[in-house]
Amino acid sequence: MEPFLSILIPVYNYDPMPLLCSLQKQIERYELGQIELLVGDDASSSEYKDIYAALTQFPWVRLITAEKNGGAGAMRNLLAREAKGPLLLCLDSDITLLTDQFLATYIAASDGKSVVFGGHVYADYPPSEEQMLYYCYGRKIESRTASERNKHPYKAIGGVSFLIPRAIMLAVPFDEEVRMGYEDALWGANLKEARIPIKHIDNPIRHELRRNNEEFLCTTRRYIENLHRFEARFPKGTVRLLDVTKKYDFLVPLGAWLFSMGNSYMERRLCGKRPSLTLFQIYKWTYLCDRMSKENNEVRRVNRNKKIN
Repeated sequence: MEPFLSILIPVYNYDPMPLLCSLQKQIERYELGQIELLVGDDASSSEYKDIYAALTQFPWVRLITAEKNGGAGAMRNLLAREAKGPLLLCLDSDITLLTDQFLATYIAASDGKSVVFGGHVYADYPPSEEQMLYYCYGRKIESRTASERNKHPYKAIGGVSFLIPRAIMLAVPFDEEVRMGYEDALWGANLKEARIPIKHIDNPIRHELRRNNEEFLCTTRRYIENLHRFEARFPKGTVRLLDVTKKYDFLVPLGAWLFSMGNSYMERRLCGKRPSLTLFQIYKWTYLCDRMSKENNEVRRVNRNKKIN
């Protein structure tokens, strides 16, 4: 029997067993073989190899291993190519299912031609102070209802949880060069350009907090570096931070100066008990300005050297 649904879960140095156990009861409602689950090991550390090998105790699990780390987007592309089902459910590994009708709701929402996003939420209770920035950002910026997301469907795309026909995933894959850092936003722009229909429904999972404040800021800086490096690939209207910075490019030197003078203060405040999301936006803008300013200075230096020589 060929599966009608393939569940794709990229993993990197993380144990997805709790998620597989919660999926098990829902998968077992269907005949064996109707649903398969592919776990994609994105070149994790050696201590995780035995953990991933043990996952194949489930008869509906297949383990796919990448030779080198390529990021979640590249792993989703690989798993899509390996999948046997015409319908793909892509999930992050660090999530918790909130309803025993999670799979059924997604399957019922599929029309065979649209990408369906169920959304995600964060815990109702505040975490420790060490995770407060990530928690506040997730709750106030990322957690949105279907009606809110459907107002701007192509800008409300996230790779945490979505259902997609395999043919569409193969035709409009994730950009594997961009890797981690606004790759979901770029994929959304590519789906829009390809005129792929988007549906947002209320079928949320809970995204668990894995990073502390310092790690979240480090990841944010890496994402912004990636955004700057590949900015030519992002169509106008894809990432507001980039659009605004380029529109008011005369302010880039000021933003770079503000970052050089105030980054320690901003990071201290953002890692405190009451992080300001407004300050977080300023931090991201000034860091992008810092990256742009340093590149501009390097270009000018190279040009001066060429003239001298």
